[in-house]
Amino acid sequence: MKRRDFLTQSVGLACAMVPGLSLAKPCPPILLDEQGNGTPTGCGTGNAEADWQARTSGPGVVWFHDFRSEAEVNAFRWAGGKGNDPNDTQKPNTIIYRTGDGITGGGCLEAFRPTGSTDGAAWWRPYSPLQSPGNGKAANDPGANGSISPRAWDPSDTDETQQHSFGYYGHPSFHNSGQFDGAEYYLQMRVKLDSRRIGQAEGGKLLYQTLTAHSLSDQEIVVESFDNSGIAGTAMFSMYRSGGPPLDSASNNQPGNELGVCDWPGNVGNCWAWEADSWDCIMFHIVPGVPGSAPQTQIQVFAAHRNETSFTKIWDQFVNMPMESNYPKGYNAMIASQYMNGFNLTEFFHRYDQIIFSKSFIPCPQV
Repeated sequence: MKRRDFLTQSVGLACAMVPGLSLAKPCPPILLDEQGNGTPTGCGTGNAEADWQARTSGPGVVWFHDFRSEAEVNAFRWAGGKGNDPNDTQKPNTIIYRTGDGITGGGCLEAFRPTGSTDGAAWWRPYSPLQSPGNGKAANDPGANGSISPRAWDPSDTDETQQHSFGYYGHPSFHNSGQFDGAEYYLQMRVKLDSRRIGQAEGGKLLYQTLTAHSLSDQEIVVESFDNSGIAGTAMFSMYRSGGPPLDSASNNQPGNELGVCDWPGNVGNCWAWEADSWDCIMFHIVPGVPGSAPQTQIQVFAAHRNETSFTKIWDQFVNMPMESNYPKGYNAMIASQYMNGFNLTEFFHRYDQIIFSKSFIPCPQV
């Protein structure tokens, strides 16, 4: 691995006092390299709760979920034909609060795809900080140290998601309304890919970065749920843009990968793949540009397998990203999904935990 210059960046991460811990002093500053990879400092070493508290106390953190209650799942369950569905009546048992798994909090979000061809519900979360109890939590979202006021959220209103027109992140030239909260963002999460998914080759969707107004937006970025490596039992990380040409190219399926050129099924040695039945960490850095010009939208992805304490940059690309003409030009929502385009598959799940949305870099988990 190439030599990097390490920077000491004070990110205001003090270890919060939590039950069962006896931490006598704040964490020292986390050491970050030029890609934002964290170096262990000894604070919270071996303790997932302390690590979580440190990462979610950063000054740029807008909101976070580690699913301490079922309400965090219910607040953002969405099903076509009904809209918001907190009581899980429209497509039951497909967006689930799964106890007994996860890193902290006592549970995780599960997107379950039953055997057959019927696609389930989705977990559709706005980028806006939201007020309690609408956000499913006992406190308002932090809103980047209070710099963004939390908005009301009523998950029982079937039109709440589509009518939410705030929390956009886009190029500063479009910030002529109160709908924008920033010009770039980081989205980090732990993901567990069911080994039963790997080996079923039909394409599908694991995660969208999109709008609250509708999915399949022109600028939508989709992480595939797709065994596309050509290697049995291996699922390479891949993304595409729903509204048009792929983000990658035929010669580089993970552009900007620090590991080297990734080109499956030919040269797969440098490709980053999911570890089945394990909690991988993925972080996106999105800097939206101006559509219709030279490639300006920057898309970066950083990844770490369980027990890795520094990120590998697996994607770094500038694209000429079109934007929806009838909506603010940016992104304001994510969707956790098991949507498989109606393919007839055997059952599997995608699980999500420790989701953090921030205006600034989020350190790699140390536990």
